[in-house]
Amino acid sequence: MNSLKGRLTIAAVVATIVVVALCGGLLYGLIEDDLEDQFDRSLIERARAQTALVEFDDEGLQFEWLHSEQLEETRDVLPRYFQVRRLDGRLLTSSRGLPDAEFDFPKLSPGSAQHISDVKLPGGKPGRAITALFEPKQDDEAEGEAPPLLIIVAEPTDEMHETLQSIRVLIGLAGLIGIGFSVLLLRLILWRELKPMDQLAARIAAVDESSFGSAIEIDRAPAELKPVITQLNAMLARVDDTLRREQEFTAGAAHELRTPLAGIRAQLELALSRDRTPEQHRDFAAQCLEISLQMQALVENLLTLARSGTGSDSREPVNVRELLRDAFKPFAGRTEQRGVKVEWEIAGEDTITTNRHALHLVASNLLENAANYVDDGGRIEISAEVGAGGLKLEVANTGCNLDPAQSERVFEPFWRADEVRTGGQAHAGLGLAICRRMARTAGGQLSVRIDGRRFAATLTIPA
Repeated sequence: MNSLKGRLTIAAVVATIVVVALCGGLLYGLIEDDLEDQFDRSLIERARAQTALVEFDDEGLQFEWLHSEQLEETRDVLPRYFQVRRLDGRLLTSSRGLPDAEFDFPKLSPGSAQHISDVKLPGGKPGRAITALFEPKQDDEAEGEAPPLLIIVAEPTDEMHETLQSIRVLIGLAGLIGIGFSVLLLRLILWRELKPMDQLAARIAAVDESSFGSAIEIDRAPAELKPVITQLNAMLARVDDTLRREQEFTAGAAHELRTPLAGIRAQLELALSRDRTPEQHRDFAAQCLEISLQMQALVENLLTLARSGTGSDSREPVNVRELLRDAFKPFAGRTEQRGVKVEWEIAGEDTITTNRHALHLVASNLLENAANYVDDGGRIEISAEVGAGGLKLEVANTGCNLDPAQSERVFEPFWRADEVRTGGQAHAGLGLAICRRMARTAGGQLSVRIDGRRFAATLTIPA
């Protein structure tokens, strides 16, 4: 059974049955002991009353009930079943109901004065008997010492057993009624106390893409459910943020692709508007090819951004000096033509163990970003330090027109400030977004700092 209510109900019913059974058994045991104790006290009192009717005089032992027929017939005074015996077991006298000399009476243990136990009375009736040691009353004229005797008094226990049977029935009925009421009350309590869970399930079922940003609130939510609600709200907030970013990413990608597609269409329409010379067609084809290459670069960046953080997490020794030199080669000619001064500062060890692909991609994008936005005749600073603490790589360039408050926005896909775009260069605003994700893949963090017209991106990878 997977229902929490069902499980709790079954567990509570089982616990209730066990508790009721234990309590009923304990109560019955106490009542049984009390009835047996009262029964035994009654036997003791009857035995004492019987011994008071035995006397030793000059004629020997005298049993008063033998000299009074009326006394023997009085049940309130004489027990129905009794015997008087000598210590050797020889029967001296008995009641009419227990004349059997072979009656198996309770035997005294050495050193004890009385003993009570269950016995079988004539006719197979269950009973309980006491055997007590006593000394008869001695008359002043009696010669010699009165011999010690045994008094055996027995009573049937059928009435007590019937009483106990009635008590068992009453306790059983009371237990069943109590269990029934407990189950009904428990179901009511569970329905009331688990109602917040039903409300939570209903709220979760009502969540759709239009309500991810709204928090789930449950009235009178128990303390055990509050952490679940908190985590659900946090998850919904993350889902809402992911959906928002996905929508922004899709809109940005569509916007970026629309411009080169419109350019290709315009070139083709212009080429087909009238007859053109072969040279003009070659110009149109060259322009379309340039736009296609820009589109290809954009699509590759989009794929890289989509796959970043989901690739291999393999690590290997990487020569940082060689990797940076190799990553800068594609941009060296461009910076040289624009008169940009490139300053290198690589200190410490040359090798670090990390994800080679991720580090190369981050370094390439940082260097490309610096080469794209550095001002003509400006400066690019490339510094790296490899040591016991890991790698710290900083790529900085002059010519920055961003405000320091915009430093975090540079990591948003497709975000661009118009004043930082270099004329004639195609830029989709994906480089630093890719860098941050790939930096995390490499086990590091990427941050930027803007000091006046200097833009610096810093990559740190712990050892």
